[in-house]
Amino acid sequence: MNEVLAWLAEPADPAVRYRTLADLLGDPNAAGARDDLLRSLAVTRLRHSQAADGSWHGPGYYVPKHRATFFVLLLLADWGLDRTQSWVERAAEFALAFQGPEGEFYQMRRPAGRRRPGRWPVPCVTARSAWALARLGYAGDSRVLGSAGWLESLQRPDGAWSCEGVAGPPGYRSARGCLGCAIWSLAALGEIPAFRGGSAHRRAAGFVLGRLGLPAAGYHMETLWDVFTYPRYAYDAGMAVEALLAAGEPAGDHRLRQAIDRLAGRRRADGRWILDRVPRRPPVNPGRRGRPSKWATFYALRALGQGRGGGAGAVPGGTASARRVSPG
Repeated sequence: MNEVLAWLAEPADPAVRYRTLADLLGDPNAAGARDDLLRSLAVTRLRHSQAADGSWHGPGYYVPKHRATFFVLLLLADWGLDRTQSWVERAAEFALAFQGPEGEFYQMRRPAGRRRPGRWPVPCVTARSAWALARLGYAGDSRVLGSAGWLESLQRPDGAWSCEGVAGPPGYRSARGCLGCAIWSLAALGEIPAFRGGSAHRRAAGFVLGRLGLPAAGYHMETLWDVFTYPRYAYDAGMAVEALLAAGEPAGDHRLRQAIDRLAGRRRADGRWILDRVPRRPPVNPGRRGRPSKWATFYALRALGQGRGGGAGAVPGGTASARRVSPG
């Protein structure tokens, strides 16, 4: 475990180093690692490629896919950055300009006053936007609270959300809920104190727990329970586990226990996990698919640490010496 943690905390990879020190080790050097991240080449390149209005790659919010502002915000939130950086705040405010009057987010065009753009919003875009913005320091902002309220208003009785909009004409609702939207909504509501533990949060947890490990066919998503992906634009192995544990679901539940065991079973003999998928043309180098991945390993260790009663500062299977590792 010492060797794996030292690998994750190498200075050559500032983002995963910072998250490792902060989330896995509870290391007091995490603040310095965050400063190193802000000065890193990856962050510098993102800052230099940002337009004056806070956007990336054009005036749309969601397009071009995997590179536009929406996707960069997901990345920055995952890295642990926040609105205290002026360029991050500009990006967040650019995103919020695509929010409609009820809190919903539009992918292409900004709402004009109270008039909606032509296409109906897709709930998972709002869920992911709310998650990212909450982590970037907007969890108590009335606009993000509005997004959470909009999601709550659309939640189905079974705890899921229907695919709408681009799946059909305005007003269309899919017969089955969308698993991906349910997981992202679960994660988003868990990041917003005003909604954490509320009825929408609990119902979403019940739906995800009921589908955990089952095929996703018919639920508008691929089955990704055993897949590690980076950047995390869709749910993957570990994300649902973390969101369920954060929602208070007991790790001893047999379905959650099986998911945790499945995550642990993906570990290689050298203690690392493989990256299974990468998005097309993401804003940063994601690593090589099919090879050991620092991000896949970090996600797995964080989920397993929470699943075994840990959390920040907990290393699954680690020892006291593992938790004191000071690499680099």
